[in-house]
Amino acid sequence: MAERQRRLTVNERQHLKVALANSLSDSYRSSLPAPLRARTDRLLSNVGEALAADDAYGLAGQALCTRLKVRRVAATKLLRRIAPNNAMIEPLRFAVANYQDIHALELLCRLAGGVTGMDCCSLLRLNSVTPWGDPDTYLGGLVLERMWRDGVLDHGHAINVHPVPYLCALGRTGDVSREREAIALIESTTDLEAMKMGASVFGRLRSTRGVEAVDRRSAALWARGTDF
Repeated sequence: MAERQRRLTVNERQHLKVALANSLSDSYRSSLPAPLRARTDRLLSNVGEALAADDAYGLAGQALCTRLKVRRVAATKLLRRIAPNNAMIEPLRFAVANYQDIHALELLCRLAGGVTGMDCCSLLRLNSVTPWGDPDTYLGGLVLERMWRDGVLDHGHAINVHPVPYLCALGRTGDVSREREAIALIESTTDLEAMKMGASVFGRLRSTRGVEAVDRRSAALWARGTDF
């Protein structure tokens, strides 16, 4: 039988909280030997789950507002495990606005109202380098999905300026009321990525008209010898 994990006592949690708070102190960090600094910066992600929830969120919020990327990464790793809550919206927005932190943006998109009032074009420009593959698809789709679900997305702008992320967001929301606009996009595009995304999304939505539009557009472009 697997050993049962022992829970920390109240006193042990308090000592751990103090230690982790110290690990986020620049003055404490500078007093450490250089090889220990990065390890100390990562302590929050390694042991933060052992804290009381309020303390874990509080220290994660503090780490998100620091200039050191390694601390912000530790905070976002911890938040992925304990799930971000609404108290994290402002620290996450701070990390996005001040440090262009794409990991913070990904978490922000999980929270209702997380990106309300933010500019979609500015957020999607952060997509240039991401760890999730095609930068135009995953993170951009998350941003537009969040705005879509929150009712703050300018659909006309998004479908014209960010067509591939828009189609991705359509697939994620499953909002068939926007099927007509998506079909119109496919009927006018020469973008291979948009065609591929459209085929995937219409298949997911079981949209016969959408799939037929992709087939017609593909056939028409091939007949014209279009290199797309």
